[in-house]
Amino acid sequence: MFQNSGIAYDELSSIAMVGYAKALNAYDTERNVKFSTYAINCIRNEILFFLRKEKGHMKNNISMNTILSMDKNGNNLSLEETVSNLDSDKASLEQDVMVADDVKFLNFALEHLTPKERYIVTYRYGLDRGIMKTQKEIANHIGMSQANVSKMEKNILEKVKKILKEKYNMEDTIVKK
Repeated sequence: MFQNSGIAYDELSSIAMVGYAKALNAYDTERNVKFSTYAINCIRNEILFFLRKEKGHMKNNISMNTILSMDKNGNNLSLEETVSNLDSDKASLEQDVMVADDVKFLNFALEHLTPKERYIVTYRYGLDRGIMKTQKEIANHIGMSQANVSKMEKNILEKVKKILKEKYNMEDTIVKK
């Protein structure tokens, strides 16, 4: 979605992380919305906000005919050919950012959770092959009440925010309550 924006992928990834941090900070577990859905919208909005802000500053446009690289047979690959070869069923940049870049942040945070916390997060947000469970299903599996799972889920999200804030110095992007 944002491949032709003229912004480097690393910079878009950084901007997406700001959106992800904002999603972590603002997500309300009481809403009937998956965190991943909410986060994707926050990430997209953050990138769009940045692109609007930077629109006037963009001076170095790249032609669709610019040669980017060569394939293994020595043929030149232009930006236009590269873009046209993208699989139309592939996820948009938000999905790529979330899957590719955010995975390392998420894995880092998950490493700092207890096994029970990891289990709750994994199955509440579908981190195991998209398998999602209700709080009640999780509660039955780990021998807790649904209310306790709900409280733990809220505390886990706060813990993840704290971990990411401390590790990746996100204090400017996470609104303090």
